[in-house]
Amino acid sequence: MLTYLEGHTEPVYTVAYSADGKFLVSGGFDRKVKIWDRATGQAIRTLADHTDLVLAVALSRDGKQLASTGLDKTVLVYDFAAASVAPAADAPVLAPRLKLAGHGQHVYGLDFSPDGARLASAGADQAVKLWNSADGANYANCAGHAAQVYSVAFHPSGEQLASCGADKTVRLWQAADAKQTKELKEGIADGLYSVMWSPDGTKLLAAGLAKTWLVWNAAEDKPAMNLSGHTDYIYRAAYNPAGTRIATIGYTGSLHFWDAASGAGLHQEKLPVKSGYTLAWSPDGAQLAIAAADPRVLLYAVPDAAK
Repeated sequence: MLTYLEGHTEPVYTVAYSADGKFLVSGGFDRKVKIWDRATGQAIRTLADHTDLVLAVALSRDGKQLASTGLDKTVLVYDFAAASVAPAADAPVLAPRLKLAGHGQHVYGLDFSPDGARLASAGADQAVKLWNSADGANYANCAGHAAQVYSVAFHPSGEQLASCGADKTVRLWQAADAKQTKELKEGIADGLYSVMWSPDGTKLLAAGLAKTWLVWNAAEDKPAMNLSGHTDYIYRAAYNPAGTRIATIGYTGSLHFWDAASGAGLHQEKLPVKSGYTLAWSPDGAQLAIAAADPRVLLYAVPDAAK
């Protein structure tokens, strides 16, 4: 069920698929961002502009932009159409189109708005910053979290976003002006590492230190689900593209699949890694890319029971 992409020299921490499924992007402790051709399994390009560990990458839905960030507190934005073409031997190094500075501490989370016009970044400085992706202007900041913010996600409509962090809350914000519209804290027992909207925007998924994952109906304050099963911290919980399944990965490398409607467990196994960091579903829902305490990107074929 597992194959590997080899090229990083230290553990991989973050992965993302392009919307068309042709490419995979990874970033890791070697300070590198790699772009992989899924058809060949080869790295097309290595971007080496970060000066410290890379903790997050994000791709715009239209395939035009790639953003990366991490311990160096800087968000870099690249022209992904150019970056996803193998360079000629004598080609100049591809420089980032934008260098976004403003976070006071390292940055954990990134997400583009559905139309690609905005970029959100979440950091250890308790801030979620909103940027215009065309010119890099920091047009608003979401202020309210009382501790590190680990994850941020735009709603499929693009009109709002959600964030979560160590303060044991999920907060909702207006994307236009960063005004907080809701604070969710009922049922949250510990800090949260991961937040994500369902593909249709009707539900919100979060998970973290309490070893549980939670789902809220979009208009409600109390979680509709609060389910256990992991024996370790959940680093990432993610819907499949159809919104019918949820995959979760725990810190010690445990991978679980769940039915999104009922919460029933469908499949679980321990991956051959010391620690698991994040996962991403391929656009067709048939594969997971997994970042773990391994210098390789793990490619996991989703079993039939979990599709």
